[in-house]
Amino acid sequence: MRLQFTVDENLGSKLQERAHELGFSVSSYVRHLIKQSFSNKPIGLVDKALQEPSELISLDEFRKQLDIG
Repeated sequence: MRLQFTVDENLGSKLQERAHELGFSVSSYVRHLIKQSFSNKPIGLVDKALQEPSELISLDEFRKQLDIG
């Protein structure tokens, strides 16, 4: 089945930004959201982690946090 959506620029920008953050194309991200909206099962830990905001850190900073120098 093929569906086509039209969204305003504000929502389109938000979709594009969020899809990029998660490593999805916009169309893949929208498919993911649609599938998720029909799911009755609890959100898994990975999905929950993906929904939380994240921060970018350098490899050196990550190593310091792990205390491996």
